[in-house]
Amino acid sequence: MEIDTSGSGRIRDVSMLGRALAEHRRRRGLTQARLAAVLGTHAPMLSHIEQGHATAQLDLVFQMLRELGLELQVVEQCSR
Repeated sequence: MEIDTSGSGRIRDVSMLGRALAEHRRRRGLTQARLAAVLGTHAPMLSHIEQGHATAQLDLVFQMLRELGLELQVVEQCSR
């Protein structure tokens, strides 16, 4: 997703997830209003998600991922 500064694409918090979703939405040429209409919600709800608000609805996040052609993977962290 090319979001974190290390270039690994790892999402470590809700803020990073929001930025990644916003970036991919813009790459597809979608406005928040258009994506919200496709998802059956309102643009302010997508704005909350893209701004990384922790109160975002997880089901809506997964709808956004699907609509943007993305998936979420859970992997074990490498030991440091």
